[in-house]
Amino acid sequence: MARVYTPIIVALALAGAACQERLAPSPRTPNVILISVDTLRRDHLPVYGYKHNTAPSLTELAKSSVVFENAIAASTNTTPSHASMLTGLYPAFHGAVHNLYKIKDSATTLAEILKEKGYHCLGFVSGGTLKHEKTGLGRGFDFYDDGKPQEGDQPAEVTFKVASRWLDRAPGDRPLFLFFHLFDPHYHYRAPAKYAHRFLPSGQKGYKYPVMADLGRLRGKGPRPGEAEEYTSRYDSEIAYADHYVGELFKKLKAMGRYDHSLILFTSDHGETLSERRWMLDHGGRVYDEQIRIPLVVRFPRGQWGRKRLTADAHHVDFVPTILDFLGVRAPGHLQGRSLLGVVRGGEEPKKRAMISLARPEPGRVDGLPRAIVRRGLIKSVRLSPNKLIVYPAEGGSVFELFDLSKDPLEKHNLAADKPEVVQKLQGQVVLNQPGAGEKQELTEADRELLRSLGYTE
Repeated sequence: MARVYTPIIVALALAGAACQERLAPSPRTPNVILISVDTLRRDHLPVYGYKHNTAPSLTELAKSSVVFENAIAASTNTTPSHASMLTGLYPAFHGAVHNLYKIKDSATTLAEILKEKGYHCLGFVSGGTLKHEKTGLGRGFDFYDDGKPQEGDQPAEVTFKVASRWLDRAPGDRPLFLFFHLFDPHYHYRAPAKYAHRFLPSGQKGYKYPVMADLGRLRGKGPRPGEAEEYTSRYDSEIAYADHYVGELFKKLKAMGRYDHSLILFTSDHGETLSERRWMLDHGGRVYDEQIRIPLVVRFPRGQWGRKRLTADAHHVDFVPTILDFLGVRAPGHLQGRSLLGVVRGGEEPKKRAMISLARPEPGRVDGLPRAIVRRGLIKSVRLSPNKLIVYPAEGGSVFELFDLSKDPLEKHNLAADKPEVVQKLQGQVVLNQPGAGEKQELTEADRELLRSLGYTE
C-alpha cells in the first residue's frame, strides 16, 4: 500500500521567505514536472544522437524543448544526485553523500518551498534508495509514494499506475509539483517481453547469455563474443520500456489539461558503464563521463524557447534555482547552483565554472592508478572545460587522474604527471566541496540486502 507522509513544517533560513505571499492559484501559474529516469545514459538516447530509437516519447518532448548538451550529475549514486536535484546543494552540503543517507535538516527541499507557495506536491519513486524514511526526500510533499518497504525497486508500469490514480485526485484549483522517478534501466536489465529483444544485434532472435549470472568472470576475463553487445541491447530495451511510461504520463497530463502549461524537466541521476572499461555493467565507484554526463531536456510552458540546443554547463544543483527563477520565487541564499534561465532566453553569456561530481571509493573498480585507493572519504571530480580532474583517496595522499576532454573524450590518457600546475589549479576547486558530516544511517541487514539486490555489492 502507498504511504502518506504528513508534511513537516520547518523553520527555513531563507532571506525574506517568511514574508513572501503564496502564488495565487490561477490558470497562469505553471505546474512543475520533474521526471528522472534512473541510470540513464545520455548517449543512448536519440535526442543525443544514438543510433537506436530507444526513447520516442523523449524525442517528441525535445521538439518543443531546450536540450542541454553538457549537463553533469552530482554523484554516481541515486540518493546523493536526487538530493541535489531537490535541494540545489552539492552532496557535501545537503549531507546525503551516499545511498540511504539522510539530508540535513538545514537543507530545504523544492517541495517545501513550492508547498509554501500554494502548490500541491506529489512524489512517486520507483527505487528503494529514495525511500523517505531513510533519506528525508519526501519532506514537503502532500503525498510521497516510495513503494513497499521490503522491495528494492518496482517497474515503471506500477509507478505510473499509482501516480495516475493520485493525479486524478489532485485539486484542480492549485498548481501541481510532480516528482516522477522510474528505476528502469537500472541493473538487472530485465525489460518486459514486449521490449526485451528490440535492439539485439542483427540476425539474433533471442538472448544467448544469462542475466549477469557471473559478473566476476565477465569483469575478470572479459566478455565472450557478442556478450557485451547483448547486455547493451538489454539496457537499451529497459530505456524503451521506461520511455513508454514517460509518454503515458504526458498523455495523462494532456488529458487533465495540465501538460501545455507545465515546466517539465527530464533528466537522470547518473549513467552507466557498459563495455567501456574492465569493470563493466555498473555505476558508482567512478566518475568517468559515461556515468556523470546526464540528459537534461527542459520544456517551458507552451513550448517557449523550444528547439534550442545549448552547450552551456548545467548541473543537478541548477534545477532548483532555475525552477524558482522561472516562477518568480526568491531562491534561498544558500543555494549552490545557478539559474539557467538567462542562457535559455539568450540574453546572458554562459560563464565557465568548475562542476563537481562525487562517487563512493571502491578499490578494484579503477585500473592503472599508481597506488590503491581506500574506502574512506569520497572520489571527487572537477571539470573546468576542457580539463577534468579526478581525485582519489589513497594511503599516503590523494591520487590524481587528469584528462583533456577535447582530445580524449573517453578518458584513457592520464595527464596528471605531465601537467602538475593544472592539477593544482583544479584541486583548489575541490576544496570548496569537501564532504560534510550528513546524517549517516545505521543500516539494518534489510537495508544492506536491499543495496546488494540493486548491485551495490561492496
